[in-house]
Amino acid sequence: TIDSIYVSLFVGLFSSVIGSYIPAIKMKEASLFNREERRVLSQEDLRIVKDEAIYQLPLRTSIFELNTLYSFLKEEIVSPKELLREEVGEDGLFRIYLSVTTPDGFPITMCLRTVKRRDDILLELAIPKEHRYYMRLSQTIRKIEEKILRYSEWKEKRIRYMLIRRERPKAAKPFNILLEEALQLLEKYNQLKEKMERLSKIRHTVSPKTYKIYYERYTKDLSKIMTSIRAYSLKLEPYYKEMKDKVRELSTKIEEIDVAYKLGEISEARYRAEITPLRKEKIGEKVLEINITSRTGEILAILEAYENIAIVKPLVNLNITTQPFKAFLINRILEGFKRKDEERVLKGEIQENEAFNYEIVTEDDSLKEIRMYNYRTKDRLFELRGAIRWTFSRMLEK
Repeated sequence: TIDSIYVSLFVGLFSSVIGSYIPAIKMKEASLFNREERRVLSQEDLRIVKDEAIYQLPLRTSIFELNTLYSFLKEEIVSPKELLREEVGEDGLFRIYLSVTTPDGFPITMCLRTVKRRDDILLELAIPKEHRYYMRLSQTIRKIEEKILRYSEWKEKRIRYMLIRRERPKAAKPFNILLEEALQLLEKYNQLKEKMERLSKIRHTVSPKTYKIYYERYTKDLSKIMTSIRAYSLKLEPYYKEMKDKVRELSTKIEEIDVAYKLGEISEARYRAEITPLRKEKIGEKVLEINITSRTGEILAILEAYENIAIVKPLVNLNITTQPFKAFLINRILEGFKRKDEERVLKGEIQENEAFNYEIVTEDDSLKEIRMYNYRTKDRLFELRGAIRWTFSRMLEK
């Protein structure tokens, strides 16, 4: 009958489909060798920010490994034929621009760049938003990911290779010497940046040839200094966590003694006997001492930088009621740094005992000291020095 014919056709078709589908699934599983199936990039994997489509690559490393990561990308991922240009920021973060050509000959510019998240460095791939539908984007990213997953292995081999080649290793420098040398490098970097800015302002008053000579010289010098700074960051890396833990432990002890004294658990004599050495230890060793001078070369003050505090001692008579001491230095600079760190504490980026704070020591309105706690970075220290130099100079003019 007609019904039996339809039933026979349906059963035959169903059996054929099942008979081919099940072996195909088993063959697929066998071919993967228990690995996960390769993921195809979807639009949800891309984060759209302004005119860019951004993909987060599977790499997270320390900020002190920027130089190592840069070498890895240049050796293992970036092809000289695809390289367009490179950019390195003052903080050591870098961008590498690549040109990828589609099968139809259309070039797409991609950017491999590092971004900072708290104390970690992440790696992103950014492309123009209009190219996010490029059919081979998933394949390109997969190739990059496969190479990035070998970063730890590459780094271990590189370190081992460097250790084997080193015949007579130099004695390790103390922390304070390393930090002082790094600060000196940063000072040279800031001086070159100032020269670059002055050169840019007079660009239209000099010939293109002369401008090019100085521009190329300064750019080359800046690149060398940035390379040296990255090298020092690697040398200082082992001290970072150790010092951070030590400061946190001392801060906790100081807080416990303060609370015990305020609650009347210990006497004032015992409080001072216990708190004084702890505060002295928290300050740390002196790492830098520099003069703060006026434009004419007069020494206005001495800046003594310790591991956890910087102290400014004026050598000239300054009255704190003279402007712009309060309007600029206190309200704008010192309070500005304090507010920024308070916001970071609320966001959970730093601990409360790591936040910037300051103390003005006076005697009958005469400035004796400016104490700045938890300045933390050398960039902030030199920014504070510049603001203090300008303020003291203006105060003496009035």
